[in-house]
Amino acid sequence: MLLLTEPVLHALNVPPVFGADARLYYILYLIAYLPSALAALFITIVNGIGSSRRIFWINIIVICANLLAAVLLLAVFRMKLIGAALSSALGAALHLLVYWFLFRRGRLFPRGRTLPTGLDADRRDPARQCADRAAKPFSVPPDT
Repeated sequence: MLLLTEPVLHALNVPPVFGADARLYYILYLIAYLPSALAALFITIVNGIGSSRRIFWINIIVICANLLAAVLLLAVFRMKLIGAALSSALGAALHLLVYWFLFRRGRLFPRGRTLPTGLDADRRDPARQCADRAAKPFSVPPDT
């Protein structure tokens, strides 16, 4: 995609006055997209195995930090276009850092707990247990 920067900007009819800034923003956006995509993948994993409360608080923390970064980069340091792109990349990187920390600490996969797979999944499934019990013949105690 980085090799297609010039054709994309030409197809979008970007004026030559904004060409250098648009090219820089497009390149920074593409570079910042990878952490964003990975963060979206991790939020899907956390949503599948974690609680929605945890996701809510992680998102609140990351959004507040992203707003703070945007204010610092755009208003205080007056970084303009680069500041906007860096703010997006920093938000995604912060998401990745929080998820990496959670995975590292083992909060999402507590020790001793495994995900049900294969035969273990059948044994833990209540419907499967009922079907197994129904399939077994009744045993009659022998006459003494």
